[in-house]
Amino acid sequence: MERGEGITLHASDGRSYLDAAGGAIVVNVGHGRRSVADVMAVQASRVAYAHGTAFTSAALEAYAEEFELRIFAAGLRGFAGAVAFLTFSAIEKLLRLFRDL
Repeated sequence: MERGEGITLHASDGRSYLDAAGGAIVVNVGHGRRSVADVMAVQASRVAYAHGTAFTSAALEAYAEEFELRIFAAGLRGFAGAVAFLTFSAIEKLLRLFRDL
């Protein structure tokens, strides 16, 4: 692949492909998004990666608070108390479930 734009990958031979791939620890936010690249660069300059089940960070805490607010907004108060440290694969599935709420 030569480059990507949004959900499309472009090969060097001129063909284009819909990028519908994903997997553990992968959330497809689209290719070529400057805003995402800028935030990633800032975070990588601080801590590139620290597993969320062993360590915490300001970014992870902010994410957890936002996630909890969205759970409450969806009327799932009982569920929010049961959310502890989840694998990123599980978080990705939950985000897909609640994305459109």
